[in-house]
Amino acid sequence: MARKTQQIETEGYEYVKKGNKKVFDSIFRKYYNNMANYAYVFVKSRSIADEIVSDVFADLWIKRQSIDIKNSLSAYLYKSVKNRALSYLR
Repeated sequence: MARKTQQIETEGYEYVKKGNKKVFDSIFRKYYNNMANYAYVFVKSRSIADEIVSDVFADLWIKRQSIDIKNSLSAYLYKSVKNRALSYLR
């Protein structure tokens, strides 16, 4: 099952790379809440957590053609959120 989810993520991201806003919106809706909760664990502020996640998604869209995600979109997103949260705390 994990392999199937990974394949769907990879294929979905390929559509995002091509500029498919509908697929991007779907990915955003799928991950946003869980990622905001994850960011909150680090920053202890709901508004900052929301801002961090929004920034991660904005960068994903803006840099979509240059970002090369080969394995897992969710792993990439969570790592990006963690890195931004830690940068914020510094």
